Amino acid sequence: MDYLIVINDSDPVSASAGYYPAESFEVVSDVTPPNWKKRVSGASVQVMPSPWFESNFFERLYDGDRDAVSIFECERDVILRSDP
Repeated sequence: MDYLIVINDSDPVSASAGYYPAESFEVVSDVTPPNWKKRVSGASVQVMPSPWFESNFFERLYDGDRDAVSIFECERDVILRSDP
């Protein structure tokens, strides 16, 4: 299992995301954010906000697309508020 980790969430345009092995992290909360959705594709299972599943979402985000940045910030804030 891998985790999608977003680095530098304070500036979504310069943020980067990558997949890292789950065994590299300690889970400190069992709270699942309310905006997370599961998508199964073959042997792959992904869990994240559903708007992030949209085709080319992260490419648009890194390109500075204002709509993608707004969506990222909104969904990120839901995640952060879900487990204070």
